[in-house]
Amino acid sequence: MARRILAIDPRQTPWQLAVARQGRPAPTLERVVDMPSEGDLMERLTEALGAPPGPDDRIALGIPCTDLFIRWLAFPFTDRRKVRAAVGPELARQLPVEFDSLHLVFRRQPANTGAQVLAVAIERARLEQLIEPCATLEDRFHSLIPAPFALADALAADRPEGLLVCVSDADITLVRLKSGVPCDVRVQARSPGQKSIDQVSFIVRQGRIMLEARSQEDAVILLAGEACDGELGQALTEFGFRVLPACPADAPQDLRSNQYGAAALALGCGRKSTDLNLLSGPYAPRGDWKRLRPRLLTAAVLFSLVLALVLGAGWLQQAGRQRQLAALDQELERLYRQAFPNEKRVIDPVRQLDAKLKQLGRTGASGPGLSALEALRLLSSSIPADVSIRIVDYSYSPDGIRIEGETTSFETVSRLMEVLRSRPAFAEVNLADSRQKSSGQTVQFRLQLRLKEAG
Repeated sequence: MARRILAIDPRQTPWQLAVARQGRPAPTLERVVDMPSEGDLMERLTEALGAPPGPDDRIALGIPCTDLFIRWLAFPFTDRRKVRAAVGPELARQLPVEFDSLHLVFRRQPANTGAQVLAVAIERARLEQLIEPCATLEDRFHSLIPAPFALADALAADRPEGLLVCVSDADITLVRLKSGVPCDVRVQARSPGQKSIDQVSFIVRQGRIMLEARSQEDAVILLAGEACDGELGQALTEFGFRVLPACPADAPQDLRSNQYGAAALALGCGRKSTDLNLLSGPYAPRGDWKRLRPRLLTAAVLFSLVLALVLGAGWLQQAGRQRQLAALDQELERLYRQAFPNEKRVIDPVRQLDAKLKQLGRTGASGPGLSALEALRLLSSSIPADVSIRIVDYSYSPDGIRIEGETTSFETVSRLMEVLRSRPAFAEVNLADSRQKSSGQTVQFRLQLRLKEAG
């Protein structure tokens, strides 16, 4: 079954209690009844309903505007975040009280109303006084809303312009409606026992200022709290106003005028959550967590699943990389053992191979003696600069070096042998063969060089 909304209007005597049930496309107003004005709030609700409120019922309380600071604010920018950040400082600049002691709510205004934000503030101490009697309602107490604004929001769309006049035992509130949206307000407190007709001059004077009416068609008053054919309604008609009942849309037309506020509050809270609910921030009902709990649990489960998937994917990827590294290590070890079959122990094939390469670089390809490259460099530097020698063949072995070449004369060969014999790297230099070519211009020779052993 759909949840019930129990809306209380304490501005009337007796108090008015409206019962609405949430539904689609709009909530349904079930009844509006009188409620005792004195005693424990839960007991009075039980007496008016005939049964205690259910655990899922939501209770809304309407309050007069006498304790509120109400301002319409305009800013030179339209960004929502900037507007939200600027509302508090701008309201503090306009109010004659310490802003830190206030609780603030606000809502955005349509562009055609001349302001961007409707801001409503109340002293925190006064707000706590209003909340204290509702402690017995526990989590059912869900909304605390300025009753005149709740009624303004609930009016039918065919009444977009005019002056909403809310008459209650505590005050008379005038709300200027422009395109169906509140854009100005006046509040006049009433003394105990004072008749509403005694304040007709206040309504007429402020009404003409707020409406800027030039004809009776423009001077429309929507009256709530008193009947249009009552003493106050007749007096306003005599002053040139067109007086109509401020009956909420979707409400029965047979409602009494003092029931309009409770009915509007019930229908408004059943339709959507209002942004002028003073039970917000630190005063928000704890019951909201009960509604949010399933969503939070669902979000937590989804987050856990996503986290598990991410961790699982990372683990699988890491495991795959470890398998690849293990395969590479095995292949390196196999290649190392193939290259060095006499190696008994292989721990880190990469480092061991690097050490082998460094050792080979130090000792050369043939062992601990002179390397092939060093021997070639030494031989090249030993050739005298003033002679011409062409090396035809160069052979290097661990035992020595064999050189075959051509030069211009036998004398040049002898000089080359003397220079090589003077080098300490060569233990022995022998001429294996020498002969002159038939042309007589070139001498061919072959030298055999034995390297000295290291150490």
